[in-house]
Amino acid sequence: MKGFADYIIAGWDEIQKEIERDVFEVDAPLGGKMFKEWLIQEGLAERTASSYLSNIKRLDKDLFPEIMDGDFFYLLKEYLAKAPDKAIELMERVQSAIRQEQKKGNPVMPSRAFNDCHSAFVKYMEFINLLIDADIRKTADASQGDEADEVPLFEDGHVSFDYDTLFSNFRLRLATQDRLTGGDGKVFYPIRLLSRIFAVNDEDWQFMDDWFTRSLNYIDVLTDEGKFKFRDIETLDIDTQSGEAFVIVDDGYSATLLTRTAEGEIVPMNVKKLQEISIDHSPAIHNILVNKADKLHGLAKLTAIIKDYIKANKIEQPERSASVISTEIFKQKEDELVTLIPELKQDLVFIQNSINLELMDRKENTRKHAK
Repeated sequence: MKGFADYIIAGWDEIQKEIERDVFEVDAPLGGKMFKEWLIQEGLAERTASSYLSNIKRLDKDLFPEIMDGDFFYLLKEYLAKAPDKAIELMERVQSAIRQEQKKGNPVMPSRAFNDCHSAFVKYMEFINLLIDADIRKTADASQGDEADEVPLFEDGHVSFDYDTLFSNFRLRLATQDRLTGGDGKVFYPIRLLSRIFAVNDEDWQFMDDWFTRSLNYIDVLTDEGKFKFRDIETLDIDTQSGEAFVIVDDGYSATLLTRTAEGEIVPMNVKKLQEISIDHSPAIHNILVNKADKLHGLAKLTAIIKDYIKANKIEQPERSASVISTEIFKQKEDELVTLIPELKQDLVFIQNSINLELMDRKENTRKHAK
């Protein structure tokens, strides 16, 4: 059985072939076979993995037709091919609709079944996010995203995300924020390639997984009730009509989500979807990579390898080819790259301790970096 890292290393072409073999089986959801294999690789018993798959099928049969027009898996496949961001948005909206139907007491299934189906769907979202990270983005031209159909809105202008959904979404963002450009002396931050390197051994991958978890859980969340950490959030709700956003924190009360502006003022967020909430780095990763380059010994060695590859292959815009670069370099130099792990661990800890993360309105974040 393939480990999930094998699919990531192989890239989207192999993933697509596996999905095509899988999707046309009777009652099989998109990537169903791979989903089950991934769950088993994640440590679930085969029986439990099978029940997760059955619950996804149950949602498709009993609930999806009630909460949306069109075929969910058809839409998901189309978005994966044309606009991965819209695939993520589709899944977020469906997940929110599942929770809302559960709260309303939809007679389509009892409460316990809703809980089981919701848990399965959250894991399925994580699986799809990992597929997107595995290389789908390289096939999605920005213009295709503009032409893709709008994702249907399910909840009359209201969407809600629980902690697990938020965690998967923001983890994907952190895991794909490569920095492969800059002036002389600047080291690169090839987070996709780092993930591949650390995935070779279970112990090293545990370090990487813990690093992502710590980075996320300590993100600052500004509200009108004070500052919280990401780990304190139970749910995040967005009113897609007014743009207001609210969080329920772990002591059970609601607070309005605030943002720091480009000028440093604190104001309410005005967002219509989750993608409009970004993670701000202070100081910017770019500044750390430039100003602290002499302390990042593992990344400096890795940067030299990447620069040689970029030069040899005459890649003019490495940022746009980060996933391809990561895959090819790993294939060619896995043994050499693994020897860098001790120094790379030190570099990742240094970067984590040097940067503060904060949820921010994307518009303000864009303005801040433009300044």
